[in-house]
Amino acid sequence: MNIRVSLASIGLLLIGAVAQARQAPAAVPPLHRPRDRQYDVLNYRLTIEADLRGKTVAGETEITLVPIGPLFDVVRLDAAAGMTISRVRVDGTGRVYEHRGDTLEIPLGRPYAVTETLTVSATHSVTAPAKGLYFSGPDDADP
Repeated sequence: MNIRVSLASIGLLLIGAVAQARQAPAAVPPLHRPRDRQYDVLNYRLTIEADLRGKTVAGETEITLVPIGPLFDVVRLDAAAGMTISRVRVDGTGRVYEHRGDTLEIPLGRPYAVTETLTVSATHSVTAPAKGLYFSGPDDADP
């Protein structure tokens, strides 16, 4: 009788496993491919001030980089859509730039070779950003 009970238990387990295998597969998350790299970053330097009450961050980001391909003539950086860019410099010289969506595009004025190093800096601010940086503090639910 113990053998029959054991066989019945194993049969139920197998039926359960088959039923579970027949369920719809889990949703597959979208594939995120890395961007093509245009340069190697040698150094990041961030100088920022945060106003916690105003939920604002302002400062300057300086990036020292080296092109990894020939004819490198534009730098593209991530810059959130709500961010204000007030000044951009390349090797200390002011540059024209375009901030569209989440991208800051800086034409360099000439192609840089893989043997050259350049420093790009941007002065920026953002208030209550929608993503990437979150402010939390005391409120009615959590004093």
